Amino acid sequence: MASSSEEPPQQPQSVKDCLYKTKLIQFLDRTAPIVLQNDNGPCPLLAICNVLSLRNNLNLSADTTEVSQEKLLTLVAERLIDSIDNKDAVADAIDLLPRLATGINVNIKFTRISDFESTPERAIFDLLDIPLYHGWIVDPVLNETTNAIGSKSYNTLMGELVALETQNMTATLGVPSPSLSKTGSLVESPHSASSDEPKVIKAGDREEEAALLMALQMSMGELSTSVGDPECSNSHQSELSVQQGELIRTFLKNNASQLTYYGLFCLQDGLKEQELCVFFRNNHFSTMFKINGELYLLATDQGYLNQHDLVWEKLNEVNGDTLFMTGNFKEFKVENQSNENWTTADYLASIDSAASAGFDINSDLQLAIALQQQDYCSGNSTKLDDGEKSGLVLTPQVLEGSKKKTVLVNFMEYCRAMVREPDHVMSFMLAELDTSGSLDEQLRLVVKGRFLPKKFGAILRKYVNQYVMCFACKRTDTRLSKENRPKYHLICERCCASRSVAPIKAGFVAKVGKRNSAA
Repeated sequence: MASSSEEPPQQPQSVKDCLYKTKLIQFLDRTAPIVLQNDNGPCPLLAICNVLSLRNNLNLSADTTEVSQEKLLTLVAERLIDSIDNKDAVADAIDLLPRLATGINVNIKFTRISDFESTPERAIFDLLDIPLYHGWIVDPVLNETTNAIGSKSYNTLMGELVALETQNMTATLGVPSPSLSKTGSLVESPHSASSDEPKVIKAGDREEEAALLMALQMSMGELSTSVGDPECSNSHQSELSVQQGELIRTFLKNNASQLTYYGLFCLQDGLKEQELCVFFRNNHFSTMFKINGELYLLATDQGYLNQHDLVWEKLNEVNGDTLFMTGNFKEFKVENQSNENWTTADYLASIDSAASAGFDINSDLQLAIALQQQDYCSGNSTKLDDGEKSGLVLTPQVLEGSKKKTVLVNFMEYCRAMVREPDHVMSFMLAELDTSGSLDEQLRLVVKGRFLPKKFGAILRKYVNQYVMCFACKRTDTRLSKENRPKYHLICERCCASRSVAPIKAGFVAKVGKRNSAA
């Protein structure tokens, strides 16, 4: 039974030391503070605080430039105390508040946008009158898939898929359904051997089968314990047929972004006009708002701190490009700030300065805005904001080399900003230019033919879209990995989404070895 005290519980020292930047935004003709998220920010807590702040229900001063995690928990606790008469319910909820700072377990169901498994942490949203939605909904048109999934939760489906895989492995290996005695010996099923001819057991077979089955049983036991789902723990036998299992795997694979087109339609149709809520996707909680029939996600990455007009991301595509919006829900445009005196050395110095100051040099703003601002500076520039200096533009610096060659002087700066291997970027650019080239001794990209800066900028933006930008959350802190797979996979470090990327089309191969300086 939770304590009846209405005072918020004491937080550990590590919680007290966490500080988060705040930012003032324009929201429905008034100014409101929002809390920004850093690399390790507690997104459930921040999403709740931002909903309360936009509702004007959070006592967060507009003059505050940063706020501690302990303070945020206290403010949410005060809101619970002020809005709920049931003291026992308040005490129980306050006891659970620290979990918002470390992450909570959310188990979705695939039928409705508000369908989640009931948990104590889930009840916090209800007590604060904050809707929690998701968009991972199966389209009823897919009758067989809909029937296979039914009303089961994600954890339940995972448990049954593992059980089904275990059964298939057992059948494929010809291993009987055994039980292990207290001494660890294998007791064979009476139907495990053929009645027509005796089963020949070679030396070591019995031990191998016992070890395999022990591992399978331990795996099943760990799964049912970890998911905490009663439907999973009642039985190790899957209720799914092989065909149903394949349908479910296909659905999960094809909708790895955890947002379906039908789910997006349900969100647009289900939310009320000017409704504030929390949106769950890929283990991330975002503040969502509906206005004029459109859905918007609050842009809370700390990289947006100095972009005062960048407030929202429009949610109108499942895997499409992000549109950044202002506080008045107009398309965000980068201000035309002159940076003609910026050199490559200045750019690298600004990145190092931002890193030493604790900023994420691979933030959302670093490359995402570049995709939206393709015509900025006459199409010759790519936005690569390091999170500290707003308006920084990295322009393709191009020289005309000898023998009809073109030199991209700041090629390595682009590679560093995108955190990608130069060989991979170079291979892509040469294939897109349909020419040959190499790096000279100064690590500049020298290509055969004459090309304008605008052409290099367009190709670099295309590279970002295909090999850097997360298709789910639109963030850029991703990595390319093969891991014994035939294709590269783009893996997001933020939302953990993963997808295969198209191989670079056949083209000219960069020259390797010592090169002469060009131009």
